[in-house]
Amino acid sequence: MLFRSEEDLAAAAGDIESQDGEAKEDGTVEGTPGEAVLTSGEASAVVAEAKVTREQVRAKNKESLQEIIDNDKLSDEQKKDALAQMVAMTELSEKEVAAETLLASKGFSEAVVSLSDGSADVVVNAAELSDANRAQIEDIITRKTGVAAENVVITPIHTDGK
Repeated sequence: MLFRSEEDLAAAAGDIESQDGEAKEDGTVEGTPGEAVLTSGEASAVVAEAKVTREQVRAKNKESLQEIIDNDKLSDEQKKDALAQMVAMTELSEKEVAAETLLASKGFSEAVVSLSDGSADVVVNAAELSDANRAQIEDIITRKTGVAAENVVITPIHTDGK
């Protein structure tokens, strides 16, 4: 399966605005030199692309599994295994969508949930998340996916607020 890092997704989304600042008279620089910060529109593009990429990878995997299921030369056991993998993939997808829908209803309208092997990665379009926000996201993910809270990683997409 193809997994893309947040950096890959940001680079694929287009321009990344630099936060490198000019030195002030006192020699200080505002922000963290070299830190890339996405604009709100770019963050939306990252979320959209992550969802599209996830669905494209799953569609390709389902196609491959369907070829195994339809292959008369393979054993029933191989076909059962392929079918089980397809069912598991569909269940993961349904859990991700359910979690994303509930997150959207709670104000996290641009979120991507990625489930794998008992863990969940959640990317939300927010510059910062309060402890209450993180707790709310963890609660939604654990209820909708069954993933334990300690296995939930929440990553905000940093925007510059412009």
